[in-house]
Amino acid sequence: MKSEDLKEGVKEKYGAIANQSLQMAPLSCCGSSGCCGENGFSMIGDEYQHVKGDIEEMPFTDSTFDVIVSNCVLNLVPDKNKAFSEMMRVLKPSGHFCVSDVVLKGDLPEAMKHDVVLYTGCVSGAIALDDYLSIIAMQGFNNITLHKQKEILIPEEITDQYLSAAEPARLKNGDVGIYSITVSGFKH
Repeated sequence: MKSEDLKEGVKEKYGAIANQSLQMAPLSCCGSSGCCGENGFSMIGDEYQHVKGDIEEMPFTDSTFDVIVSNCVLNLVPDKNKAFSEMMRVLKPSGHFCVSDVVLKGDLPEAMKHDVVLYTGCVSGAIALDDYLSIIAMQGFNNITLHKQKEILIPEEITDQYLSAAEPARLKNGDVGIYSITVSGFKH
């Protein structure tokens, strides 16, 4: 699957959801993860704008933002190194990011890795947790903190569509797992 095909699939599947979310909760930030710590705020307030762009090539100058918040989209980005590199570039010194995302333990079965529906469902684009954290560190972020890690259980009626008879056991016995995480890191 090509990068552009994946991006088009994501746009198609999530365009309406994104617009609905903006109308329903345009000021939400960080949710219950508490990634902003003692800073004493949980709302963005009036000083925000939505800008159409690509996280792999952000349309902003260097050192523009204090905080970057993302909810489960980086696993949809084919070049995660470039995405975190761009986040580093646009953050001000001492700025930080806090993202919620999906990561893996082990390898997904091949049939699941290349399915657009599972990709837009934040599964197929996920990478191993250790690789995810390594990418963040390689881009120069410090004080990387894993705030939350929770296993995501995919119903059997869905996994059975993609797996051979032997593969469901790998998902059930813990060899392979899909996890929701919240992680933050700082630019110094």
